[in-house]
Amino acid sequence: MILYTSMPFEMVFPIDEQELGKQRVAMMNGVPVMVKQMDNQQMQVIRVLSTDPKDYLEHYPGQMISSFEGQSIQPLQ
Repeated sequence: MILYTSMPFEMVFPIDEQELGKQRVAMMNGVPVMVKQMDNQQMQVIRVLSTDPKDYLEHYPGQMISSFEGQSIQPLQ
């Protein structure tokens, strides 16, 4: 079955509330991204929220980020 929709995957197939609680929007080197906390030291980029194509060359969904990489990651309020 093929489902053609403009809605995000999460709206069509809802994910577990516990998994959703691990996600947050953050600024990573000036680029807004949605990240998921994997453990105490690592996060995974879920979605890049920028409209600048250049930002997708540095940050991409699935990218693992460690706090030791020296990147500035700040949660948004």
